[in-house]
Amino acid sequence: MDEATWASLYALALQIGTLILVPVAGALGTVAVQKIKLNAQKIKGDIWQQALMVVNTAVLSTEQKGKAGVLASSDKKKHAMNIAKAMLKSKKIKVDEDVLSEMIEAQVWSYISAPEIANDSPTIPKQPDAKPMEEIKDSDESVG
Repeated sequence: MDEATWASLYALALQIGTLILVPVAGALGTVAVQKIKLNAQKIKGDIWQQALMVVNTAVLSTEQKGKAGVLASSDKKKHAMNIAKAMLKSKKIKVDEDVLSEMIEAQVWSYISAPEIANDSPTIPKQPDAKPMEEIKDSDESVG
């Protein structure tokens, strides 16, 4: 291979690397900011678990309403935020709105990326074709 081909391959590898690196760096930055905020708020242990359960409930409720056609797709995030805020308030748990928003986004992503949840209808195994009782009775008599 000549020098121009190597230069082209290097440029292509650099572009691919950049395309991969930028989103990964952004995600890591988001995680770091969320960790800092969580530590600043001292959300740990049981409180953190309760907050996760509240977010899970808010997201499931919102998704169910969306699938039922009761809630427009554009209103889902706002609806989930409102449910989560109300539930957290009733438990006297304070969570920064930005952190709550990120928790909801993470929960939605886990549902979207989970294959068993993405499937709308459960798979029901097909029952083997059974012979009518009369056929079974007739075949039993011919055996003996």
